[in-house]
Amino acid sequence: LTSSGDTPLTETLIHTPGNVTDHKPVLAVFSFHNLSNKQAMNYFVEGMGEQLSIDLARFQHMSVLSYYSTWKYAEEVKDFSKLKQITGADYVLAGSVRFIDDMVRFNVELASAQNGIMVWTETYLRRLTLTNVYDVQDEIVNQILTAIADDHGIISNRKATQVSPMKRTRNQNVYEAMSLYFAYQKEYEA
Repeated sequence: LTSSGDTPLTETLIHTPGNVTDHKPVLAVFSFHNLSNKQAMNYFVEGMGEQLSIDLARFQHMSVLSYYSTWKYAEEVKDFSKLKQITGADYVLAGSVRFIDDMVRFNVELASAQNGIMVWTETYLRRLTLTNVYDVQDEIVNQILTAIADDHGIISNRKATQVSPMKRTRNQNVYEAMSLYFAYQKEYEA
């Protein structure tokens, strides 16, 4: 694959797989798609992706590719296995936004960059006015951050439940404790 200037895409990245430590998941935030005919709202849609990328980069347990370096991949790369190969990303966060009258609907998905399987999705529906644009953006960004990136988010939980075959224990008490922990967490955080 090459970029529009015939430069290999791997050379145009700021953050390549070789720069990422093995223990930190890498996330690529793609630009959100404006599916409505309100093209004047593109600034709002792009602002969501940019704000998510900035806020996700604050989490120490993951690496986030630069938002603007991922712009071209959203359209060029349709095969997630190639995306993982090019960028080193483990996850892709993407979505769409639709505007109808004074309502805005966000569809957000987190997918594995290895195989394209969605690991988390959510839909947000909010009333949008000229006076609450940033409030709506901040509220949705914070909910997404909580769902996928905080200590109890989907990325942390997936990392915690992936046990290497070399590190498996023969002690069933460990597995029982982990199962009880996740059951307790699911029950009391719902």
